[in-house]
Amino acid sequence: APAATAPEADVIYSNTFAESLDDWTITSDKEGWSGWYVNANKGCAACSSWTGELGTFIGESWMMKEFDLSEFDGVTLAVEQGFFRLFPQEQGDRFTLNIRKSGEEEWTLLPFTVFPPVPDGTNWTDFAANEFDLSAYNGMKVELGFCYNNPDAESVTWVLKNFILSGQLSTGVAAIGADSTAAPEYYNLQGVRVENPEKGIFVRVADGKAVKVVK
Repeated sequence: APAATAPEADVIYSNTFAESLDDWTITSDKEGWSGWYVNANKGCAACSSWTGELGTFIGESWMMKEFDLSEFDGVTLAVEQGFFRLFPQEQGDRFTLNIRKSGEEEWTLLPFTVFPPVPDGTNWTDFAANEFDLSAYNGMKVELGFCYNNPDAESVTWVLKNFILSGQLSTGVAAIGADSTAAPEYYNLQGVRVENPEKGIFVRVADGKAVKVVK
């Protein structure tokens, strides 16, 4: 018998962070420090407790967003991380991804398991891809929060890119389509439209619905 095929995952939300942080909420505990921002040179979200005006300082900044998972099962999150001038090889308390049910106060840590190797001859690491199973939060509204916490006034940077939250629509939940006759459009993970997708991972948009596909 042929092997069972896993259902396609719907892209609930994606952002490369190359151009915008969208409507993520940014907080910081240092006056005059904006915290998270878009690093145009690296094409990613970045946070560093150094500015030209303040120098280096102890500081904490959060980047948070609420997501409605009420119509989804099998929810997963993919995101890539990298570092400048500090090269952790395991989860610590300086750079954390956290989740909580909307309306609750306590956060739960989602540990990173993949870290970029220590670079040779440069202060920047490569990016390392991580995937998180969020199925424990199927059917809920949740908040996700990236927390940069620098306790030692060191000039270190945490960078993130290619955030993709995915899941399968729950049984009986129909997708809302605007035009069922329109031809599907394909985009790469950087949000650029691809006319003839061949090999790789793409986002297919059709009938008002975005679906991640592998070709």
